[in-house]
Amino acid sequence: MSSLGLAAVAGCLRLESDGTSTTGRSTTTRAAGPTAKSSGEPADPTTQESTETTNEEPTETEAAVTAVELAEVWQRDIQARKLEVDGDRLHVGSWGSIQGIDPASGRTDWTIDVDESGSVDRFTVTSEDVFVATTKADHERALFSAYDRESRTRRWTARGEYGNSFDDPRPSGDVVAVTTGAVDAKPDQDGVQNRGSVAVLDRETGERVWQPTGYGGGDGTVSGAALDDGTLAVLGSAVVGYDVDSRSERWRFDDAISVKPPLSVDGTLYVPLMGDVQAVSAASGSVQWTASTRGQPTVRPRLVDDVLVVRTGDVVETFDPESGERRWSRPTTGPSYAPPVALDGLLFTFDEYGMAYANDLESGRGLLSETLTEERVDATAADPENGLVFVGTADEVTAYRVETQR
Repeated sequence: MSSLGLAAVAGCLRLESDGTSTTGRSTTTRAAGPTAKSSGEPADPTTQESTETTNEEPTETEAAVTAVELAEVWQRDIQARKLEVDGDRLHVGSWGSIQGIDPASGRTDWTIDVDESGSVDRFTVTSEDVFVATTKADHERALFSAYDRESRTRRWTARGEYGNSFDDPRPSGDVVAVTTGAVDAKPDQDGVQNRGSVAVLDRETGERVWQPTGYGGGDGTVSGAALDDGTLAVLGSAVVGYDVDSRSERWRFDDAISVKPPLSVDGTLYVPLMGDVQAVSAASGSVQWTASTRGQPTVRPRLVDDVLVVRTGDVVETFDPESGERRWSRPTTGPSYAPPVALDGLLFTFDEYGMAYANDLESGRGLLSETLTEERVDATAADPENGLVFVGTADEVTAYRVETQR
């Protein structure tokens, strides 16, 4: 498999330390530390044993945590395509709108009506702006819109080249990068054809100022882009870094296929590849480290409390963001399409079967493995100030208070 290096969580869910949930269902946990890497198939996810770890002894935090509870606080009948907490609001991307909700009460404080014929799958909230990407139900070209955050008035709308947006709008300085794409089944061919493009728009007017080429656009895969300190990194069938000011290519890695967007943190890009994750300097393209993963990534990597979390297939994997050293990994019942969230030293992940998992973030010890909903979890967010975790499905948004016993 090619890599860059080749080219340069209704009701309460509670799990006691004896392994019995208060709902009456028995779920096994391990009070001892994680096991070392095993050869063979991954462990049963209900045991939440590690498939690999660098922690041989229980930590103080691990030994002290005896129970984890997700207590429902409120629930709203809102389709959730994306959830994001910023400041004192929970932002919910839904069908035709984006809503600003009070995290503690679930009250909708404001609504931006975007497009009644489209779904707000992607958005980015800054201190001044709200950038929205809308996927059209009629398969017309995707819409990108910018709103003033305070007044919620629309400044501009622009159309994408294709019908879907695979990534959030990425603002930086005077510009914002947007991606569109389509996956078309070809009856007369094997598999599918991926098409996509990335464009750089003027932040104030929405006018297209530049459309880079050379990353496998058009007939290539475009999974996302990142803007970091003047560098636009585009991930497709090739991964290319461009200088935004000069619009010139800074670096590139051919045949490095990325199917999910990168994470950009302080000049470092964490790039999920098919079988690897790599840390790359945004400015120079130099590879800082490479780590093997269990398979194809299903969501963008997350950095939580200095732990890099990667979701691949039916596995949650964590790494040291500085060195790439694997910390621990855990099997789950199914793949996840919602980002992991962390609160109070716990990592919460959810899968497409509605399962919720809680692990000690540092050691990986399993503290919760329980069915939360019968629906696929599509969106998640966390509110550390109020100690809440938000879970979104196609039908509702639910807030849970995270309660621990130590």
